[in-house]
Amino acid sequence: MSSPGPIVVGVALFFGRSSTQLADFIRRTAELMAIIVSLVVFRILNKNIPSDLSQKEKLERTANLFVGAAMCLSGSAIIFVALFSPAMERGNVIPGLIIATLGTIVNSWFFLRYRRLNREKPDAIFAVQSKLYLAKSLVDASVTTALAVVTVAPDAPATFYVDLGGSIIVGVYLIMNGIITIRGRSIESVHNKTMDIKNSMIEKDLRAMGIIMKIVPRILFTETGLRLLSKMPNKMGRKIKSDNLQVEEKWIPRKDGSKLRIRIFKPLEPVVNVPGFLWLHGGGYALGSPEQAAKTAQRLNRASKCVIIAPDYRLSTQAPYPAALEDCYQTLLWMKSHAQELGIRDNQLMVGGDSAGGGLAAALTLYARDKGEVAIAFQMPLYPMLDDRMRSNSSRDNNAPVWNSRSNYNCWKLYLGELFGSANVPSYAAPSRAADYSNLPPAATFVGELEPFRDEVIQYVENLRNAGVPVNFQIFPGCYHAFEQVCPKAEISQKAFAFIENSFRYAVENYFAEQKIG
Repeated sequence: MSSPGPIVVGVALFFGRSSTQLADFIRRTAELMAIIVSLVVFRILNKNIPSDLSQKEKLERTANLFVGAAMCLSGSAIIFVALFSPAMERGNVIPGLIIATLGTIVNSWFFLRYRRLNREKPDAIFAVQSKLYLAKSLVDASVTTALAVVTVAPDAPATFYVDLGGSIIVGVYLIMNGIITIRGRSIESVHNKTMDIKNSMIEKDLRAMGIIMKIVPRILFTETGLRLLSKMPNKMGRKIKSDNLQVEEKWIPRKDGSKLRIRIFKPLEPVVNVPGFLWLHGGGYALGSPEQAAKTAQRLNRASKCVIIAPDYRLSTQAPYPAALEDCYQTLLWMKSHAQELGIRDNQLMVGGDSAGGGLAAALTLYARDKGEVAIAFQMPLYPMLDDRMRSNSSRDNNAPVWNSRSNYNCWKLYLGELFGSANVPSYAAPSRAADYSNLPPAATFVGELEPFRDEVIQYVENLRNAGVPVNFQIFPGCYHAFEQVCPKAEISQKAFAFIENSFRYAVENYFAEQKIG
């Protein structure tokens, strides 16, 4: 009713100049204007993604300032007219009354619907929408009451005060929402702030660390911070100690003649014909090292004996895309050609990783499929980083612990380099851009409900399933990014570890991919 509302109420002003009806006309006009401006900004941002986040934010701030100022001025004008034009003639206000009554009914229905959904399954989207429609229904109810009194007794002394009160309520409502909009939240776009993660939304065993880990990305995961962190000497893992695995370091050749460092994790006893798992570390493509794979290697070996190979692929701060993908693919080829030496069977070459490593694993399956040089039997991209466009609800305005929207933006910008913000980003860089998911290996993945990657992982799983690819998938409620690594002793983290082990065990028993001969 946002579109016809101002027209109907505006026409009604020719028949009944009620203070409340005039206020409602201004209110509905301001709300319609807010919707139009928001729609224009949305279309601009989605048609041409700004290459610089500051440009995007400037456009949004300008729109918010324009709409918010208009709403504040409208609200102030309403109150001024109501207080200083008391002799306004009242008459037929039935058209405005009908619109207000319909608004009360519709907005109340939406309020009750979202409140019920939020009670059945607490969700930030439902909670925000519930509050939005409650406010709208209360304002419409106030307008309905005032106009009903004007209709029944237009000349009664008490009607003046009821009419005055109705217009003031509308004016205050407009001013409040104008201030909220100027601060960055449009009344019709509150759902865009759906990932404002409160501590109460987080799984109880993860909350304490969540408070700390909400601060970390703000300080460290800026573009400057990432560059500085990547230059710090890596002291972890060069002396990995493990009671049940032997750890070896090798250097393998790249095509350009340089050397690529890899870590190999093997059971202590000699192995023959076990799966080979290429594991890619996380870190937003900008941080991390292959030594991070140590604990994952232990868990995978607990499920089924295997050999894990983790490359020290080039980080985005050293070289942007496609350097990391090339290093991972080179490791995969080396793994295939040295299968017998490593004690692995070449029909069970698997790839996996977490976060950016998960994104690389997904990209690697696309790349290997299209190159046709090596067959991958199984993929395990855990909460993978897949989509540079950041258009989904979960990826926008997400302030969750460990990894938020700003961190995500900064890392994509570093990884893609000159490609960032363009329409030319290949699917090998951002797998969510792929158009064809057929003939990819079976997959297993999970994601936290509160993290930025939630929606793109859900879409990736759906794309695989639509292409006939088997997928084992789970969403962990109340969980932020990499929760199982941040809080490994939490009960829900133990469930995530069980998911990894059970998925791998099933893959070892069921998934094979024969290599082409010659």
